[in-house]
Formats: sequence, structure tokens, C-alpha cells
Amino acid sequence: MAKKPKKQRTPQQKKRRRIIWFSILGLFLASLIACAIYLYPVFFNPASLFDTARGIKQDASPLNTSLLYQGEPDPTDEGPLLPEDHVNILLIGIDLEDKGYSADYHTDTMIVLSVNFKTGAVDMISLRRDTFAHIPGVYGFYKLNAAINCGGGIYARDHAGFLKVCEAAEWMLGGISIDYFYALQIPALIEIVDLIGGVDYNVDISYGPLWPGWQHLNGTDVARYVRARKNMRTGEEGDVNRVKRQKNMLIAIFSKLKNQNMLAIFPQLASTVNRGVFTNTTMQQTLALLNWARNLDEASIGMYSMDGPSFIIMDWAFCFPRQEERVALISKIYGVDVPQMTDVNARTARWLESYGLRAIKHMATADHIYTYAAEKWGQSPTPAQQRLIDELAARYTEAAQAYKLAYADPAAGTQTQKMNEAMRALRSAGEALANACDYPTPYRWSPLVDWTQDSDINEVAVDFR
Repeated sequence: MAKKPKKQRTPQQKKRRRIIWFSILGLFLASLIACAIYLYPVFFNPASLFDTARGIKQDASPLNTSLLYQGEPDPTDEGPLLPEDHVNILLIGIDLEDKGYSADYHTDTMIVLSVNFKTGAVDMISLRRDTFAHIPGVYGFYKLNAAINCGGGIYARDHAGFLKVCEAAEWMLGGISIDYFYALQIPALIEIVDLIGGVDYNVDISYGPLWPGWQHLNGTDVARYVRARKNMRTGEEGDVNRVKRQKNMLIAIFSKLKNQNMLAIFPQLASTVNRGVFTNTTMQQTLALLNWARNLDEASIGMYSMDGPSFIIMDWAFCFPRQEERVALISKIYGVDVPQMTDVNARTARWLESYGLRAIKHMATADHIYTYAAEKWGQSPTPAQQRLIDELAARYTEAAQAYKLAYADPAAGTQTQKMNEAMRALRSAGEALANACDYPTPYRWSPLVDWTQDSDINEVAVDFR
């Protein structure tokens, strides 16, 4: 059979063909270069992918600074600088479930993962969920795990809820920045553990179907274990032991991923989870962290907690971190000296319960009456009306100053006595102005029985359970 003659191409066709091939080659080379640029920091310079910004000491005032005559809050200044080649990542566990008694959910697990790319050091700092806290930018008194509620919740725009948790954790670190987070809901944790085939773990408690000793745990088992609040064998404090179990379980899961070479594919596994995974990191940052972690010896991970005694105060169980230990821990990990928190203690909380909350309510009610009268009478009050307004303004200024002095030193009985006297004078002036301007009644000089739901006390109403 005769061979079919080869088709001759014209010079124009040959030129067009060369252009097509050169274009394909150019696109291929450009893709290789782009891939190299993308992967180089993942494998060789992970620290370059993360900002090491200076933290901001945001206002964490327990008072509503919008109140008249309260004055502006202290200007925000720069917090300590995060050390070079260092990054803080907040690991968050969300208590989102059908509780049956509360519609609120909280960040019941908060662990600061401190990564030092230069030295290879990794430390985990657990923050107690029940810590008595001021949430930056939000007035009132809260448990630390309510920070996400103060930020607008899980689905707030631009991760505002989670970033508020980061701000609250920064406040715990004395202003050292925490710019990144990974957050999981319980259903997501269960799915991820099941996706990796479960984990072998040396359980230390008898809890439900779990027993002490080595056993294979599926996702539901892991969720049950890390949420257990009692050491059923020893009766030790529930939250302290739960925090220890959470960190040990994280290390056990990491060990399985590392030993079975699943670190590289973990992002793809996690991406298949139906819901409940949140982060503000990029895929490139996550890959860099996982690649860097391949050489990490899990036995060398430092595990710490900001702990302290717990007491029932103001009808809630609050934890009060030991400030000397907190300062020493921050210095050990970051090489930074931060001040003690002088008003996050049981003595201040008890003073608030006995005197402070009532004083705050007095100032808030007086402010409401003043604002109402000023709007009603406008720019031209009568001389008698102006005297009443001026009298309330003067008593408010005295009361606010007396409150500050008593709050700063709650053990000084004389300061508290002076504050109570100033509040009585404020109430008298407030009632006189309220009667003159026909302020709507009833109005309150004492907090609601559930003070957490009183907007004059706490800006955001949160059920702490």
C-alpha cells in the first residue's frame, strides 16, 4: 500500500505552530515559577508567611466609657513586640450544641500555640474558660469563654467573633499579639478524628463507655473524653484536668498524623468536613505549618496553663489566674515582662458583688436621666431646670471619682464608704431631675437580679453556662 504523502505546511502555518508551542512552553514555565514562588516559603521560610506584629493594648475597661463625665478611656498604646520568627496561633474549641438550658455557646477550649520557627520551640498555653475577664472594647464583667459572644458570634462578618477571642487572649498575654486562629465545633472534631481512622490513646479516667488504659478511640470517643470535666478516680478539679486532657489529645492526634505521613494531606481531609471548621489562615500558611511540624518532636512541646483558684462569686464560678505565675510564664516563653492584672482577682469580684455593681447601676441610671432631660429641655432650659442639670452633673463627677478610688483599692473600707455616700447624693439629685422632667417610670437604681442580663452592667448579655 502506497504511503500517504506528508502534508506540507506553509511558512505561515509553521510560524503559527511555533508560536503555539512557545506559548504553551511559556505558560508551563510561568506555572513552574509561580509554583516555586508559592512553595518556597512553605518548605524553606515559613516564618515569612506570618506577620509578627506588635500587639495593641486595647481598652478593657469594665465601665461604660460612653457615660457622661466618665471621660475618655486611656489611649491605646502598643503592647510588647512578638519576638522575631515567632507566631501565635489560637486553637479554639466551640461548645455549640443543643444544651437544653441555654441558647448561648462559648469557646470552652482556648489554647495559645506559640511557635518559634528559629529555635524549633513550640509551647501550648491553655486559658481557663471560667477566667474572670474584661473583654477588650466591651464594657462589663465576663468569663473568658464569652469573648466570641461579645464579638458577634461564630458567623459574624470577617471573623469578628473569633478575632474578639484572639483579642481577649492577647489581653491575657499582656498585649502580645495573636493574629491567627483555628476553630472547631464538636461535630467537626468528631468527623476529623474518624477521617484519620481514630486514635490510640492511654485513657486516664472512667467516663461513660471509656475505661482507664490503652484503647482505640473514634471521633465520638475523643469528643466525649476531651469534654469530661471530672476526674472520676481522684475527684480533682474538673476544668484543670480537662485542659490537660485536651492538650494531651491534641499531641496524640498530631503524632498519628506525623507517624502515618498524613500531615501533607491533612488540609484536604479537613476540607471534606461538612461544617464547623474556621480559620483566618491561608492554605499556604497551613501547609507551611504542617510541613514545618514534620520535624517536630512532640515530646518537646511545652504545656502550660494560666491557672488559679475558682470561687462562686456573683452567682457564677469564676477562675482567678495567679498573677505572679502568669507574669513568669509570659517571660519564660516570650522573654517579655508584662504587668500583673490588678483588678482580676477574687477580692475585686467580691467587692463588685457587695458594692460595685450597684454603684455602676447608679451612675448609668443618672446618665439616662441626664440625657433625657437635656434632650427634652433643649438648648434653653429655665434657670431652675439648669440648676437641676448642673446639680446632677456635679454629683455624677463626684460619684465617678469615688467609684474609681474604691474600685482601685476594694480593701479600703473608707473609700467604699465615701463611694456609697457619693452614690446616695447622686441618686437624690437624679430623682429630683427625673421628677422635674417627667422621666418615664419605673427606673432602677439597683442591677437586675441576673446582672449579666443588665445592659447597664454588661454591654453584651451572655448566659455563661
